[in-house]
Amino acid sequence: MNTLLNILIPLNGLILGVWIMRLAVLSFASRVLKPLRAEMAAGVGGDLPSVSFIVAAKDEAANIESCLKSLAALEYPKLQIIAVNDRSGDETGAIMDRLSAERDRLEVHHVTHLRSGWFGKNNAMREGVERAEGEWLCFTDADCIQTCKHSLAIAMQYAKDRNADFLSVLPSHERILSGSVRCSRPAVRS
Repeated sequence: MNTLLNILIPLNGLILGVWIMRLAVLSFASRVLKPLRAEMAAGVGGDLPSVSFIVAAKDEAANIESCLKSLAALEYPKLQIIAVNDRSGDETGAIMDRLSAERDRLEVHHVTHLRSGWFGKNNAMREGVERAEGEWLCFTDADCIQTCKHSLAIAMQYAKDRNADFLSVLPSHERILSGSVRCSRPAVRS
């Protein structure tokens, strides 16, 4: 028992330290980095890279339609949207298929089994990446919606202006009636 405690106590301390560092970095970034705003759309150039937006969903019937409609509404000319249904037991896949039939740039892939050595969402995202044709890959969760039709263009212009190879955009969050938090407003707001 002492051996287990000798392992668990330092491990928990390490995990706590990592989370404290993450919070410190996010706090610093929120003070130093300028938030992306809808007004920045005026400075967006026409030569932006192609993007594959990938969203994996399992049993997200309550959220997936809003998510995919918001992605399809993005004003970005070279956009591929890949929705991966990760073995859902609810109507997620049917909703994806219906929306795909209505929107040209939305592709749906249904995962029916996990490949050996892979787990849930990681497997679903890998499936999406295998189908991606964009120069950039963009990942989101099924419970996130874009509230600004220019958010992707602004983010890509920001990355281009800084010669970035990787960009992570922190979303804004809002509480919904159940008390849980859901990502519903990206850092770019109209």
